[in-house]
This record gives sequence, C-alpha cells and structure tokens, in this order.
Amino acid sequence: MMAGIYRCILLLIVGLFFSSLSYAKNTEIPSYEEGISLFDVEATLQPNGVLDIKENIHFQARNQQIKHGFYRDLPRLWMQPDGDAALLNYHIVGVTRDGIPEPWHLDWHIGLMSIVVGDKQRFLPQGDYHYQIHYQVKNAFLREGDSDLLIWNVTGNHWPFEIYKTLFSLKLPDIAG
Repeated sequence: MMAGIYRCILLLIVGLFFSSLSYAKNTEIPSYEEGISLFDVEATLQPNGVLDIKENIHFQARNQQIKHGFYRDLPRLWMQPDGDAALLNYHIVGVTRDGIPEPWHLDWHIGLMSIVVGDKQRFLPQGDYHYQIHYQVKNAFLREGDSDLLIWNVTGNHWPFEIYKTLFSLKLPDIAG
C-alpha cells in the first residue's frame, strides 16, 4: 500500500445499519422474536491491500425465518465515483457457529454472491448463536492520488429481520515511514 494510507479517507455506507437502528424499538430483542442482537465487524487492511473481514453475528433464532441457517449477500461490483464498475474478489476463509466449523456454500446471483450458512437437512434448534464469517476481499479500496477510499456497506442489505446493534472497526497496517 502506498504511503497514502496515512491519509486514508474512510467512508462507510452502512445502509441497513442506520435504518435498522432507526426502527429498532429497543436495544434488546424480545425473547419471542428472531433477529441479530449484534453485528460486529472487524476489518484489517493488510499491507498488500487485501481487506480481511471477520463478521461476528449474534443471532436469536426461534425457527420463524431462521430454520436451517441464513445467507449473507455480498456485492460483486461497486460503482466508482467516475462511473466505472470495480469487481470485488472474495476468498471465504471459513464460517463457524459458536466456534465450531459450520457448513456453507456459495450461490451466485446477478451482482451478488450469497454465502449460504447452515445445513438444509437439519433444523437449527431455537437458541442464541454466535456465527463468524471470515473472508478476504481484494479491490475494496479506491486509490485517489495519495489517499485511499473505502466504501463498505458493513451489514449489507436484504436481512429479513432487525439488526439491533452494529459495530465496525478497521485496523490499518503499520507502515514505517
């Protein structure tokens, strides 16, 4: 990464983050409802420009919409300020549920890649679960002169239930200079 990382301009487009907070009735999910109590994203920019992301998603599952698992949509393209499309390249490192590897597969849609988490042959018992989706993405930054611009929708869109709390952290690489 160029020395411009010191002037990294961080612009987060959090879409559902703001909308979910605006209509959430409180900060805790009622015991009878399904939802995401916490969507905690830890992103690390590696020196080679790859963004390493760990999404820690805390679900309250009640077999209403969360029966076998869930899906996480990620965009394949993003529009740059000049109008050109940039292709995002993903590498899925793995998925865990409560620290144990969880089955997953990819579905491809126009403009989207869905990580389908869970086993369609098994029902997920009602309960509270901590999932971690770990992936890496190339081409997430736009380089403008000496600056780098990150445009990232932290939670994504299309969740069929509320997200009650969202956290995002970005760790930048140490660059001796």
